[in-house]
Amino acid sequence: MPLIFEDNFTVLNTESDPWLRMTPGSILRRVQDISIAQCEAEGMNDALYEKTGTTFLLAKLSLLVFRAPVAGQA
Repeated sequence: MPLIFEDNFTVLNTESDPWLRMTPGSILRRVQDISIAQCEAEGMNDALYEKTGTTFLLAKLSLLVFRAPVAGQA
């Protein structure tokens, strides 16, 4: 069973286009932030990366948007 890690947030105006829809770049930035939070929750942090000479790399990502969240939406 896959591990699911999620977060709730409110879409900011600065993450939106002129029509207040969250931009794909902003969605991907949030996905990266959630990915980093998951790694840290699993104990994979800067100290571990320095100790092991490794790093966090989000190599592949697929984004399919059915409805873009709008500014102010939680």
